[in-house]
Amino acid sequence: MQHRILAVIVSAFAIVGSSFAGEGSVKGTVKYNGEPPAPKKIKVAADKAADCKPDEIASEELVVDPATKGIKWAMVRIMGVKAPPPAAPFAEAEIDQKGCSFQPHVVIVAPGTNLNVKNSEKVAHNFHTTPLDATNPGYNRMMTPADEKAVLKGEKYFAEAEVIKMQCDIHPWMNGFIVCHDPRFAAITDAKGTFEIKGVPPGKYDVSVFHELGEQ
Repeated sequence: MQHRILAVIVSAFAIVGSSFAGEGSVKGTVKYNGEPPAPKKIKVAADKAADCKPDEIASEELVVDPATKGIKWAMVRIMGVKAPPPAAPFAEAEIDQKGCSFQPHVVIVAPGTNLNVKNSEKVAHNFHTTPLDATNPGYNRMMTPADEKAVLKGEKYFAEAEVIKMQCDIHPWMNGFIVCHDPRFAAITDAKGTFEIKGVPPGKYDVSVFHELGEQ
């Protein structure tokens, strides 16, 4: 990971107390430090069929709110939390391939939980994952317009917590990230760069802020 880059773009966050059984909230804003660059545009030339017609689309690699300098799609994880299992199983996660992009760009999947991958387009994609820590196996499957959904089984592809890159090798601008982590202790920053994780048990933890430009 490119720590040097992220050290420039990530700001601090705060811990706020809560009245629920000693639990607390971790919240804050991930900001760009300095003048944000102009939004990056991607030239779409690989596929002009169906939903991939636009000549240019906005890149989601670095999305900065011009007013707040907040960075969207940063992944915040509280590491090493020892908490009892949830009262009900975590819901399965879902991602769609639509408009020649992954929607959403970043998704949280609970360890051991399935990810449902849809293809809502009239063009073929191949859904390709690359675990960054190589803890879980990767996945690579061609999805034609007739393949409306693929199910990545949690016990195989998301057995251990880590960050996983996803991409389409047919359309190289299509990429995104899967955060395999207990969703109670993870968050994705919104359009203004803000996040909040509630119900954190008392303790001392490492907090990871991961963005595709680096990790801190």
